[in-house]
Amino acid sequence: MKGRNLGILQELRTITGKGLVANGEVSFADTDDLTVEKKTDPVELPEDFFPEEICYLVIKKPADDTAGDLTVYTYNVVEIDGSTEDVLHSIHTVEAVSGQPSLRGFLIQGLGFGTGKIKLGFKFSADSGAITVKWGLYK
Repeated sequence: MKGRNLGILQELRTITGKGLVANGEVSFADTDDLTVEKKTDPVELPEDFFPEEICYLVIKKPADDTAGDLTVYTYNVVEIDGSTEDVLHSIHTVEAVSGQPSLRGFLIQGLGFGTGKIKLGFKFSADSGAITVKWGLYK
């Protein structure tokens, strides 16, 4: 699976001539409940990023058999009646692979509507110890 996702990313770079737009990580501490969604801070997308474009969201989940599947949420940050709200855009699942890290990519369109900012949310199907999930958004 890892080689296939990286191959798709290389094809996208060749087609679009572009690469990494944003990246980050979300860390769950030993005391966190992994079954409760944890969101990133707002991520401001570059001015040349348009919601109509197709982008590639890559998620890297470390090997942790006890945490189970990872659910990834994408949000557009919008302003409604003077308040800033996170509007759910999509939901994706990164399945647990026994004893191995999981690397998964998703083609997405429609990110960045509203304020030009997004958030990502992460939660696991089971609670375990500390774990860090890394992500990258490419176009």
